[in-house]
Amino acid sequence: MSLSRLRFGDSADTGQAGTMPAVRAEIVLSAELASLAAKRCGMSDETVRKWRKRGE
Repeated sequence: MSLSRLRFGDSADTGQAGTMPAVRAEIVLSAELASLAAKRCGMSDETVRKWRKRGE
């Protein structure tokens, strides 16, 4: 699965881009460094760390 194609979903209610659940799951299960996963998916390192801590 290509993360670049699944990176963002529509969140019309809030006007903000959301990340698809499949992408979140792949990031959480990934063994790569948070900084690399974040850069690959166009998000912050902190977001990746939060998801991993929560187990999302």
